[in-house]
Amino acid sequence: MAFASIHGVILTSLRAASRVAAVLAVLAWLAVLPRAAAQNTTSANNAMAAGLNGSGSLTIESLPALDGAFTFEAWVRPTTHGSYWRILDIGPNTTDNLLLTTIGTTGRPAFVVNRNGAAALWLEAPATLVLERWTHVAAVLGSDRSARLYIDGQLAASGTSSSLGVSTASTSNFIGKSRYPQDSLFNGAVTDVRIWNTARTQEQ
Repeated sequence: MAFASIHGVILTSLRAASRVAAVLAVLAWLAVLPRAAAQNTTSANNAMAAGLNGSGSLTIESLPALDGAFTFEAWVRPTTHGSYWRILDIGPNTTDNLLLTTIGTTGRPAFVVNRNGAAALWLEAPATLVLERWTHVAAVLGSDRSARLYIDGQLAASGTSSSLGVSTASTSNFIGKSRYPQDSLFNGAVTDVRIWNTARTQEQ
């Protein structure tokens, strides 16, 4: 996978209490860039992990609208499975958002597109993320609204969304946190979080 400088998307804070397990040093990001720029970036091999112990999260500000094709991906290593804990929660509010999440306390990953307060897409992987093991999770939405959820490079679920992504820019986006207060914070480690403005293929 490739990465580039952030270009208007700023990782602003490690929102956590003093109990956060690890300090953020280098988080390899590919922000939403023009497609040509995204395709011409170079490889990054020296990513690190941000540790979140259920008391904090990472915040991204000023993320542009994701109203076309996009891809989310991350490496995660959960320590426990809370309720609907997030890998990514992207969007301007609780009615229009894009979620790379888990289902209940099962630890099964899901890719969700919410528009106007209803689920336009809900894809669930059949298997639970293994605790204390690194797993790659990727969610892809194409410009034709086709959707795919990959676990360690293997297709886990697919479907069609009734809508594309969110059509407005977002100033409050989260890694490891839900914007719904009843959901758990992520407990574990995350690295190589990337947001692309193109639908990546399984080979990529």
